[in-house]
Amino acid sequence: PIQSDAKFFIQTLLENIKNTDLPDISEWLKYCNRIKKAYPIVLPEYKKQKKLVNSYYFTDVLSDLLRENEIIVTANGTAFTGTLQSIKLKKGQRLISNIGCASMGYDLPAAIGACIANNKKRVICISGDGSIQMNLQELQTIVNYKLPIKIFILNNEGYLAIRNTQDGYFAGRYYGADKAHGVGLPDMVKIGRAYGIKSLRIKNQRNLKEKLQKVLDTPGPVICDIMMPPKQPLIPKVTSEVRPDGRVISKPLEDMFPFLEREEFYKNMIIEPLKED
Repeated sequence: PIQSDAKFFIQTLLENIKNTDLPDISEWLKYCNRIKKAYPIVLPEYKKQKKLVNSYYFTDVLSDLLRENEIIVTANGTAFTGTLQSIKLKKGQRLISNIGCASMGYDLPAAIGACIANNKKRVICISGDGSIQMNLQELQTIVNYKLPIKIFILNNEGYLAIRNTQDGYFAGRYYGADKAHGVGLPDMVKIGRAYGIKSLRIKNQRNLKEKLQKVLDTPGPVICDIMMPPKQPLIPKVTSEVRPDGRVISKPLEDMFPFLEREEFYKNMIIEPLKED
């Protein structure tokens, strides 16, 4: 193992590869760009949604409004999935999440730490209505230190990621995922106002850009409750396929849900796919 300061190691690495012939990856980049264009994350129907707010479209619009060099912190579940899949990062921006750990409640403390470490500049925190409950007391920390953290709460009536799993593998037998099955959540606009934080709710996508800009332009901390469809799909995603005979087939990374028709899938492959049976 190499024991070195990461910065010194990378600087030395870059210096040593200056005169090295690296492989040509232009064809691979063309392939990646073709796939991205053929299968966009933010689908046209998301933008046309009349009721509530699609999380992918929300992230897409928010991305356009954020400044360079800003810090974005996400919770887990829907806040993590929708943001990382559809955000359009600009120069100098940093996106912080606890990938691989998925511990609920990460968002508020991480946003506080990022804000203080960045000289109390504006931080964007994207949380979930379930995740924010885990460290709710940190709202008072934000108030005490007058931190300009804009908290966007993706309100999908509980744990959307868990419901999606229960839909996919357990025929919609919900447990511990929403109010009807043991997880009730408070009105976050009322909670925010109780802490003395300016709080508002966005119920639909009408004039979404203007509504989000208003939140971003408001001085100090703000809570914005984004009302999402409680059954919004989180796609594309790696998942297993349940066969009619009850067998569960684990799919490789390149074969995501919603599954393509096999002819189209094989046409996209540049290596031989794994055999499923």
